[in-house]
Amino acid sequence: MPRLTAIEFSEDTCVVVRVSTRGTSTEVTGVDILDPAAFSDTESFTDALRQLRTSGRFPRRARVVLWGLEDGAVPSDPGVSSRLEPIVNAGFRIERVVSPCNALAVLARIRVPKPESATIWLAVDPHGVAIVAVRPGELLYSHALPWDSSIGAVGSQARLLQRYSLVSFLAPHVRRAMDVAREKAGGLDAVVICGTFPDLRSLTMPLIEELDIEVETLDSLSGLIIKPSLRERLTELAPVIRIACAGALARPTRPRRPMVEDDRRPAWLPLAAALTLIAIAVIAGLLLIPRYFRSAARGSRSPDVRVARESPKPQPPMAAPASRPREVPQSQPVRPPAPEERTQPTSGRSPSTPPRVQSRDAKPLHGPSSRADTSRSRPLKDPLPHVTTILVSADRRFAMVDGRIVSVGDRVGQRTVTAIEPHVVVFREPSGVQIRVGLGGRLAPEGRVDP
Repeated sequence: MPRLTAIEFSEDTCVVVRVSTRGTSTEVTGVDILDPAAFSDTESFTDALRQLRTSGRFPRRARVVLWGLEDGAVPSDPGVSSRLEPIVNAGFRIERVVSPCNALAVLARIRVPKPESATIWLAVDPHGVAIVAVRPGELLYSHALPWDSSIGAVGSQARLLQRYSLVSFLAPHVRRAMDVAREKAGGLDAVVICGTFPDLRSLTMPLIEELDIEVETLDSLSGLIIKPSLRERLTELAPVIRIACAGALARPTRPRRPMVEDDRRPAWLPLAAALTLIAIAVIAGLLLIPRYFRSAARGSRSPDVRVARESPKPQPPMAAPASRPREVPQSQPVRPPAPEERTQPTSGRSPSTPPRVQSRDAKPLHGPSSRADTSRSRPLKDPLPHVTTILVSADRRFAMVDGRIVSVGDRVGQRTVTAIEPHVVVFREPSGVQIRVGLGGRLAPEGRVDP
């Protein structure tokens, strides 16, 4: 069986496995794990990886599962080669790079599920999630996305909040994969989860409650050939090494091919395209030329009409209406003018026009107070709060809003939290309007209620 090194590489995880492969069989003879984030710089991490290769006798031939790898990318791409530079500098010869979704698809193919039913597979890394939906012989859905494991990782209930934050983040994406699987396969077997995220088994019950489907943690060594001396140690690392071992059997991603002159395409294709363009131009000319001559002949027969349309006859200026005195309501008494007003009329006002009279009790129609009342009654234009986690139990209610934990009565900007429901957080604005915001910062049904 050919020996090689299977590596799973991300921002803070480097799983190195010495394997031997033949067909779909994988024998594991050595495992080591490094944390790139624990080193001060890339050079020190490269030195540690080189020392690990020599001391653990890992083969130079390497196949890498790279988190964040785009579809169609190859090791020679600038964005990929720069990320693989520590592995290359450590002495490994990378012959294949695959994405976590490709490795999950291989893992699903090795395990034989129930006939005519689909299975959802999840790979969870501290900074990413990969989801595939597979039925025997067919990949139905594939999606990889990043996530921030630091949300809810601080505080007395950090582990509980981090777990529910991940479940609330995963649930919508897993439901989308479940809908696709049920639509294309007609049935769904279960959800299987593995990866380097610590304590994966603690996610099983929350996901079962959220998704209403059986969730299984792939924490056994079934399907792998393990030496007896390593079985006890590798039993604890079973979910961690699964993606790296599957990556050793995965096919490389197909590179994106640019359009070149020697592409194998029919020789008559450019000629057909040119003839099509010429035919379109001829037909357009045959249709437009008669219309042009008809419009030109019509314009030569009635030049006066055309001139009349283009230059309309000027209209005489309208006389300004005569000003008339303002009528004073009968309910308002007219104050007699003062002597100086009778002797010195205001400039610009006719002596016969009575002065404008305004009641002392009258209030201005527009002023600062009316603008303040209007602004208080208007809904806020601030963006909706971003709700990432809701935790509701019998004696406590918390929510993660805009990156911090809030409860009922706390303020988020100009809004106040008035209620925390299982899937919705209710906020009250200064105007009295209440808004209902669901997970992901989306407005829930009947999301805005006027006071």
